[in-house]
Amino acid sequence: MSQAVDGLAAMHDMRREGGRLCMSDHFHYGSSSGQNSKKAAEAAAIASWSDFTAFEYGGAWARWGRSASKQLKCSNSSGGWGCDASSRPCR
Repeated sequence: MSQAVDGLAAMHDMRREGGRLCMSDHFHYGSSSGQNSKKAAEAAAIASWSDFTAFEYGGAWARWGRSASKQLKCSNSSGGWGCDASSRPCR
């Protein structure tokens, strides 16, 4: 089954991975800061990733759970929890 790629997503190399169509080497990023807990910081960073990915490529590409090469790096400071999220969009 072939899936057409349109819009800005078409400028990136794609490959099939486990039934998904993924960007081969293009990562998107999201971040959070000042959260009360690590869980809240993770959720905010993932939402940031998803919002930006949806803005550029549409909602089909913006599902964190379908993305590939996921990384979440979190830290706690006097200002609260913050995380950086990165992954390759897939649909």
